[in-house]
Amino acid sequence: YPNSGWDINYLNWEFLKNPFGHAKLFLAFHQSKLVGITTGIPLKIEINNYIFKGFRIQNVLTDFNYRGQGIFSNLLRKSNYYLDNNSDFNITFPNRNSYPFFIKTNWTEVNKIPLFEKRLKNIEKIRINYEIVSKFKIEHQIIWKRNLKKNLDIVCNAKYLNWRFINNPKSIYYCFNMINKNKLIGFIILKRYVDEDGFKIGHVCKVVCPERYFCDSIKFANNYFLKLSFHKLSLWDNFHHNKLLNLNFKKIDLGELKYLFRTKKRMNGNKWLLSMSQSDVF
Repeated sequence: YPNSGWDINYLNWEFLKNPFGHAKLFLAFHQSKLVGITTGIPLKIEINNYIFKGFRIQNVLTDFNYRGQGIFSNLLRKSNYYLDNNSDFNITFPNRNSYPFFIKTNWTEVNKIPLFEKRLKNIEKIRINYEIVSKFKIEHQIIWKRNLKKNLDIVCNAKYLNWRFINNPKSIYYCFNMINKNKLIGFIILKRYVDEDGFKIGHVCKVVCPERYFCDSIKFANNYFLKLSFHKLSLWDNFHHNKLLNLNFKKIDLGELKYLFRTKKRMNGNKWLLSMSQSDVF
């Protein structure tokens, strides 16, 4: 993947500078040649005031000349064994090719990726103010914690938020405070993207705010990207189906693209507060 942006600076950032710990690499060699890799990126997950350690499994790669020889299957079995003995809760977003292997090795399917998308046409009226975030602080962590309630999410402390969205060397994010009556009430994280057909798409990567301000935040994203002459707005969301339809979004069927988890704990995957920010792709 020569155009993926995986230079040494990015790999050092993702593998070595993550505030939750160093990446775990599972490697396959033929003699002295590296022919396969699976990566576990450390995460901390919170639900019901409990914090669990885990990994996001990603970068599942096999040398083109060695495919069809069971390399990925063996790497996945090795990584699963490690996860089962050294972690609490693990997540992955497999592509269509790797999905069957995860299911066969007892990863649990939550649901299809809930993608919503709309064409940008009109400026929407918003009620509150939005200001650029230059650095995430303890106040953002407190607001995240207050709005998590009994759902499941990656722990969004200030160190993680800055590492993930401010200091990311490969991707640029546009982070905004949500301000009501001079008081910080939430934040929204956006990303710009151009697809293979040349359409400019704005992603809502994450929204953290009281429920009554959710629609306002989406309208702000609508206005932000429309002023930049973007064509579409998209987000993943599994809690606001009707509100998004009322905002003229359409739910897009992604076929077999699903999100999975692996744990020995008794957890309800439907409490997963899913967002694009949890995926290694976005």
